[in-house]
Amino acid sequence: MSEENQTSNNQDNHSNPNSRMEEPPEIPEESPSDQVRTLYTILLTVSGILILLAGILKLDYLLGVFLGCSVVGLNFHWTVVFVRNLIHDKKVQPLNLIFYLTKFAISALVLFGAINYFEIPPLGLIIGLSNILLAVVAYSVINSMKRAPVQEPEENKE
Repeated sequence: MSEENQTSNNQDNHSNPNSRMEEPPEIPEESPSDQVRTLYTILLTVSGILILLAGILKLDYLLGVFLGCSVVGLNFHWTVVFVRNLIHDKKVQPLNLIFYLTKFAISALVLFGAINYFEIPPLGLIIGLSNILLAVVAYSVINSMKRAPVQEPEENKE
């Protein structure tokens, strides 16, 4: 009997011209670890695409893009490890804080050495370093598409 009620309710919603938007389906919230895993996956995908495009289009930028993507990927990984330790310990450990701050100094030294000593083109590094921006934008678009309400196509009104 309840199936018949649901079927008739669905038919009523479809036949009602005033109801243009359906209720979005209930999407369970992702846990923070799932969000991080998704962002890791998108970051690796964007990095791979950037490296592939740099290899196909302009070989001079390939090393710079690869180095930039590697620096961003390692910094993201170290940040995730640092935050997990903060959550697990529920306080800031001095050694973790020193490690977190030195990762930026190491990144700066790697980038400085790459530009000055190995003469890697700065544009290649900028393209590689921008992968985190592209990954976050892609993650936001994917999340907003999951939560967007479904709209019915408008019928021709005469």
